[in-house]
Formats: sequence, C-alpha cells, structure tokens
Amino acid sequence: MFIIKKIDKKSIIVFAAFVLLIVFVIARTAFCGNPESFAYCEGIGKYRTEISENFSAEDFCSQFGLSIDMTSETKEYITIPSEFNEVYKNYNNLQTRQGFNLEIYKGKKAERRTYGVINAAENSELKVNIIIYDGRVIAGDLCTVSLDGTMTTLSDKTLIQK
Repeated sequence: MFIIKKIDKKSIIVFAAFVLLIVFVIARTAFCGNPESFAYCEGIGKYRTEISENFSAEDFCSQFGLSIDMTSETKEYITIPSEFNEVYKNYNNLQTRQGFNLEIYKGKKAERRTYGVINAAENSELKVNIIIYDGRVIAGDLCTVSLDGTMTTLSDKTLIQK
C-alpha cells in the first residue's frame, strides 16, 4: 500500500531555495576559488595567499612589487603563541592592516620563510618574511636588518627602489 502525500506550494518553494543555495555555493567555489585563498589590503587590493606548485612564494611576493632572491631562502618552523604578548599584539595589528589575522591561528605550528629583497632601496638590507600555514600565507612583513631597523607591511613602497 502506498501513501501519497500532497505537496503544498510552500514546501516546493523551500526545497527550490535550498537547491539554489547549494548550486550557488558549488558555482562560487568552482569559479571564484576558495575565498580563504585571497586577502585584501588598501595598497594592493585583493591578492592571492595560496602557496602551491602553481603559485610560489616568489609569485606571492611579486603581487606587492617585491623581487626576491630565492637562493637566500631560510625556513623555520614556529608556533603562534596561544596568548599574545605586546610584541605579538603589535605584530598582529600590522597583519590586520594587510588582510591577515593571527588570532585564529593561536597555538598552531606554521612555517616562516625569509628572503632577501632584490629591489630594495639603496643601502638597505631588506628582508621579507612570510608565515605559511596549511598552504596559505597567514602573515608577512618587510624588515630591515639593523639595530635600529624597521618592520612594515608587505605593501609599504618606501623601502623599494622606484
């Protein structure tokens, strides 16, 4: 014996809306990429954060006008502290200005890569640091290597040759 239930218009509309939502999510992922693969900062706009075989650290840095010396690469594994002291709070403030937020990575292990910047301003030993977690850049900075050095955002053009 079969029971036939009459389907009302409200149920059909709810089901159709659900199907449309699923189609939208699939299409957005397929055509726009993973939204976590991008960040936004004032000086650059939207930029890609993924590090993969198809998009290297060199490609990432070039989005900011940085030419890096890949032969100078150093790698270090770090743990983002579970509680931020003043230094990390200030560093995270720098990161939020360029679309990152280390708060969500507290306690996580990540990789810091450092490169020499080829197109650094005259008399500057400029380095770029990028911190990578799960195949994505989650933080980065430009810094000068000196006792009275500076640290700034990746998009700061004052340390780059014009």
